[in-house]
Amino acid sequence: LKVASALVNNLGNTKLKTKKTLISDSKLEISGMYNIKDDTITLDSDTGINVHTLLHEATHAVTQKTLNKKSHYLTKQITTLFNDTKDMLDTAYGAESSRWYTIANPRD
Repeated sequence: LKVASALVNNLGNTKLKTKKTLISDSKLEISGMYNIKDDTITLDSDTGINVHTLLHEATHAVTQKTLNKKSHYLTKQITTLFNDTKDMLDTAYGAESSRWYTIANPRD
């Protein structure tokens, strides 16, 4: 309940919508996704209407909003962690930048 409250308090104006048969950029059926460009969480109307998917996508949204704040202490910590480990990541999913590093989830 604490996590859900923290997420709700930090979502700001994030929009929520549903869609029948949600497809990822990699052409896979998924239960939910967060689009940083239009600040929208989309849930599959059949498989995504559940607490797990909503909290998962809300976490992506709040993480990205935090990373937009360059002086935020978490942004600084994540950037440092990414910079310290990026040479070990090679071409791993999420290795493109600190932003992708935090949201990488091959099941999304």
